[in-house]
Amino acid sequence: CSWKAASTPHTCSNAAKPGTTVLDYGCGAGLSLLELRKLGADAYGLEADANVRPVADALKLRIHIGSIDDDPFPGVRFDLIVLNQVLEHIPQPDRLLAKLAARLNAGGHVTLSFPNSASFYARRFGRDWINWHIPYHLHHFNSCSMRLFFARCGWRVLSMRTITPNLWTVLQLRAT
Repeated sequence: CSWKAASTPHTCSNAAKPGTTVLDYGCGAGLSLLELRKLGADAYGLEADANVRPVADALKLRIHIGSIDDDPFPGVRFDLIVLNQVLEHIPQPDRLLAKLAARLNAGGHVTLSFPNSASFYARRFGRDWINWHIPYHLHHFNSCSMRLFFARCGWRVLSMRTITPNLWTVLQLRAT
């Protein structure tokens, strides 16, 4: 298995190509699924928050409310699985990755975004960095810890980059 990482919302969806089957794990109300549709992908979502159901139904989005343990979308395998700002919330991320790997097609990828705990803003603002987000973020990752984590899980890193969206810069400056 392999993964790609980015650190800005919805950039992971841009890895989709027309005709690919994509699962957005932690898709929220489905904005990313609309983006995936525009890219020509076959989009599926998985979301724990049942409050998204009315939006998903109104937009005719395939969103399973629950977890990967429910065996959502039986028989469907994915070319790309996207986790935008999700992994840091998962109590046992290594177990989740194993379950996601079982749903990948041969040659498939997992693409992630997560707050970078070694970023400029994390260093600059220290304990006031907005992405510590305790108690909701159970893990704090940076490029080194992610490489070690994925190596331990038997995954290969294909690429990694850090991007800070303008909105996060504004929110950080407002918070300090």
